Amino acid sequence: VCGPIGIAVDKKNNLYIANYDSNEILKITPTGIISVIIKNIKKPYYLYIDNFDVLYISEQSTNTVINMKL
Repeated sequence: VCGPIGIAVDKKNNLYIANYDSNEILKITPTGIISVIIKNIKKPYYLYIDNFDVLYISEQSTNTVINMKL
């Protein structure tokens, strides 16, 4: 597996990307600003944002799900 895997969009149209090879989660705003919001996540795979603006991230190498309030 190479490159970005999971993608999710929040209510403000920010795009979140699970960057599998870099072990980080990226955020891209509607104006195109890119930032790293989480580092050292182990092989992030799927992303999901619930109705309460909580981002869920599956870590493939540890078989766990972590969450972060956006």
